[in-house]
Amino acid sequence: SSGINAEWPLRPGYSMRKMTLRAYIGLLRLEDSIRAQDFYNQAAEIAIKTYLHLDEKPYEAINGHGTGNHDQISEKERKKLESKRRKAAAKKKQNQDPPKNDQKNKNTSGGANQNENENLPPPINGDELAKTEHPLDEAISFLDHLRYLSPDFAPTHNYAFQIYHRKGKLLLMIQSVLRALQHHPDDPAVLLHIPQLHTYVKTKSEVSGVAKEIVDAKMSELVPNGNIDQWISSQQHRHSRSLTHTFMLSCARAYLYPETVEEERKRILNFDTTSSDLKSCIYVLEHLRAGKLSPSMPDIETFIACCRETYPQSTAFSPVPPEERSRDQVNS
Repeated sequence: SSGINAEWPLRPGYSMRKMTLRAYIGLLRLEDSIRAQDFYNQAAEIAIKTYLHLDEKPYEAINGHGTGNHDQISEKERKKLESKRRKAAAKKKQNQDPPKNDQKNKNTSGGANQNENENLPPPINGDELAKTEHPLDEAISFLDHLRYLSPDFAPTHNYAFQIYHRKGKLLLMIQSVLRALQHHPDDPAVLLHIPQLHTYVKTKSEVSGVAKEIVDAKMSELVPNGNIDQWISSQQHRHSRSLTHTFMLSCARAYLYPETVEEERKRILNFDTTSSDLKSCIYVLEHLRAGKLSPSMPDIETFIACCRETYPQSTAFSPVPPEERSRDQVNS
C-alpha cells in the first residue's frame, strides 16, 4: 500500500483478526488505485485551487450565500441571490421539522434502519466547507494523495510548492522544486518557484546545523553561484520562443523587482503569439485573469485579441463580457 496507508495502516474501530487482514489490505490497495486515477487527480486539483483561493481571499457569506460584496452584483443577480436564500432556508426548515407521519414510521421501522441512518455521512454544505479557518491544511489533505500516488501528475509539485511556501516549510519547498524538476523539468511554473525559493532562503530562512548544510547544497545546485539575475537571464535566452516560459520568467522578475511589473507585462502583451500553441495561450490567459503581473481589463482584452487573431475558432478567446468588464471597473 502507499506511504499514506503505511503511516496510518488501520482505520479507527478496525479489529485486527487473522481472517480479515487480507481483505482489509485489499481494501487499502483499492483506495490507493482509485486515488491514483486521472479523475481523482482532476478533482483534487480543483479542491486545492479552491483552498488556495480561500487562503488569499477568505470566504464572506451573506446569509449563507454570496461573496460578501453586494456592490459588485446587479439588481437582477441580487434578486436571484435572495430567492436562493429563501428556498434554502425553507428546505432547511423542512429537513429539521419532518412530518409527524414520517416520525411515527421512523419509530416503528426497527433498530436496523436507525443504525443505517446514523452511519450515513452528513450532507455536504458548500458554505460550511468554504468557511474553513485553515484552508492550507485542507489543501494538504488532498495534496498528500497526489504526492504519494500521482507524482507524475504535472500540477502535483507545483501546488506542493505553493502550499509549503505559504506555510514557510523550507525543506518541503526545496523537495517540491527538486521533484518537479525530476518529473517535469520543462514545467514553466518551476521558473517562478526557484526565484521565490531563492528569495525565501535569503530573507526568511532561519535554519542551522545539518538543515542549513542541506539547504546550501541544494540551492547551489538550483542557482549556481547564487546569482539569481544571471540565472533568469540564462533561462530567458534558453526559452526565448516559449510563451509560457517567458511569462513565468516575467512573473519571477516582477516578484524580485516589483517596480518592473509594468515592463514585464508589456513584454507579454507584445509577445508574438503566432508561434505559440493554443494550450500556451490559454495557460497565460488564465494566469493573467488570476492576477499575475497585475493586468487591467484592457490589458487582458489586448492579449485576448492577439490570441483570437492566431486562433479565431477558439472559444477561449471570446470578447470579455460586459458584466466582467463592469466588475473590473468596480474593483479598480
